[in-house]
Amino acid sequence: MVKKKILICPLDWGLGHGARCVSIIHDLNSDFDVLLAGSGRVKPFLQQEFPTLPFIDFEGYNINYPSEGSMAMKMMVQLPKIIQRIRSEKKELAKIIENHGIDLVISDNRFGLSSDSIPSVYITHQINVQAPGLLANLLYKLHAKYIKRYTECWIPDFAEKINLSGALAHGKKPSICRYTGPISRLSKVRTEFKYDYCALLSGPEPQRTKFEKIILETFKGQSATLLLLQGAPEHNKRIKIDNVEIVSHMNDQDLARNLCASKHVICRSGYSSIMDLAKLNANCIFVPTPGQTEQYYLAKHHLSEHQVPYIEQHKLGPELLFKTKGNSIKLDWTEPSFSGLIHDILSKS
Repeated sequence: MVKKKILICPLDWGLGHGARCVSIIHDLNSDFDVLLAGSGRVKPFLQQEFPTLPFIDFEGYNINYPSEGSMAMKMMVQLPKIIQRIRSEKKELAKIIENHGIDLVISDNRFGLSSDSIPSVYITHQINVQAPGLLANLLYKLHAKYIKRYTECWIPDFAEKINLSGALAHGKKPSICRYTGPISRLSKVRTEFKYDYCALLSGPEPQRTKFEKIILETFKGQSATLLLLQGAPEHNKRIKIDNVEIVSHMNDQDLARNLCASKHVICRSGYSSIMDLAKLNANCIFVPTPGQTEQYYLAKHHLSEHQVPYIEQHKLGPELLFKTKGNSIKLDWTEPSFSGLIHDILSKS
């Protein structure tokens, strides 16, 4: 029997969108022929995870990220450029479908990968963009407009009152949305503590590098041990300087083991990171990316719901950090069967 071909293309804003596709790819790879597409750091990340799968270079939105100020306002200024790229990627997708015989497309937060000829799935945890006043409603309507062009929208969270995304994905939403349950490529490992802290870096530049510099300055001359994971799969670096060990990238097994071997994990309050750390029951201290209202909302949500503390980046330093006790998100789940969901969609098309 000839297998159906599935194209999976995550957004390239940091590694989070690509990382949460890993378990989906593993699940689908036995029943389907999977092709991957993307750009930026997502490309080397997925190619390292799946070296035998074909990869198609697919340009991203080339967004300029703010070093200061609101991400939402910065995005609004760049909206014409984003819309133009969405139109282009939809045309490029049509050619890929024809040239490679694609039967279904999965887009993780890339707006223009719906198709009129085959089923398509959109993955997002943020239906309701966090923004001030009328801007939030405008962004919801624009986002919903693109979501409705897909066959289904998968929300990687629980549908119940106790959940990981809060108001981001609960409340008003298009009718095609389906809660799949959270997803994570990591599995909890039983191990003894090796590090006092692990700093898990993620997200787009320039804030990723700013965060790294602040972390290194915070631990300079301290007795506490730190494992700093740079989130840079394009590099291969491992160095140790006094109490700090720096590693550019780790595979899933090593990442899970070292996160579980750390007493506290310092990281952004990005949704993919939250899912991974919730799966591991790791003790977290969140540091929201400046200007990203979504991450500030998630940090406050998990402080309220799970008593996970957060520190604003400009306040981060040894005096505050070493007085802050991390906490874990205590929610257990079983990975959903994405293969079953895809078979169901294909059977209806």
